[in-house]
Amino acid sequence: MTKAFNSKKMANFWNTEAKVYASQHDSNKIYPMQDMRNKYIVDLFDMEPGKHVDIGCGPGYTLIPLLQKGWTDVQGLDISEEMLSRAKKNIKEAGFNSDNMPFQIGDIEKLPFEDNTFDSVACIAVIEYLQEDDKALAELSRILKPGGTLVIVVRNKRCLYRLIDAFRFLRSDIRTKLGSKKFEGLEFKDGNGIWYKKHSPAKFKKDLQLHGLVQNAFRYFHYYLTPVPLESFLGRLSASVAVKFEALNSNPISKYMASGYIVRCTKEK
Repeated sequence: MTKAFNSKKMANFWNTEAKVYASQHDSNKIYPMQDMRNKYIVDLFDMEPGKHVDIGCGPGYTLIPLLQKGWTDVQGLDISEEMLSRAKKNIKEAGFNSDNMPFQIGDIEKLPFEDNTFDSVACIAVIEYLQEDDKALAELSRILKPGGTLVIVVRNKRCLYRLIDAFRFLRSDIRTKLGSKKFEGLEFKDGNGIWYKKHSPAKFKKDLQLHGLVQNAFRYFHYYLTPVPLESFLGRLSASVAVKFEALNSNPISKYMASGYIVRCTKEK
């Protein structure tokens, strides 16, 4: 593991976060971004059901819709034991037997699966917390069968309305010059003190290709009309307008307004 991605610290954070995750996410009924994002993700798995794993499955919010679509051979992996417990509970409450479903704690940089195991893989908002992507992308490609599908979600580095992040905290290169290499490679820090990075769509596409993952679908999501601090003041007005921008999908203007994006790839045969 890299120094920046401290698995114990991250596991502790998500174990705590799991207890409030459901109440924090999609509390905005006008703009239920999390529900919308999850629907986009599930819709991209439009192939015949196969052997599927969600890496960083959290409370199982994208596993449940696949089960509802008739997928039966699904499993989840997460760094947080509490998140896995929530996933099992949520799946059971959705009417499915989660007792015999494979769930396990694991590290995305060292996945406990054989080569070419899965027909499809989901990886949602995980690699942004890593110091670098190479090990994780190599592992995701390794466990995916040739011709298989990967859907991956990251934060958008080109979003103009999140540039305030760059001024809120010192950039990693500046911190390094000041003598701190602890977070070298990560750029920003969220409200919980967890460092993360964003991804340029063009560069990320090339990085995926280096691991035999060829992009075949793409869409942006979660739009901001104003810089982040102003969102809290504009409240309902901002949300009611921003939600309409979801229809832009991959319009060029989305590159500068959307906070994140979703990529679907196929592993080369």
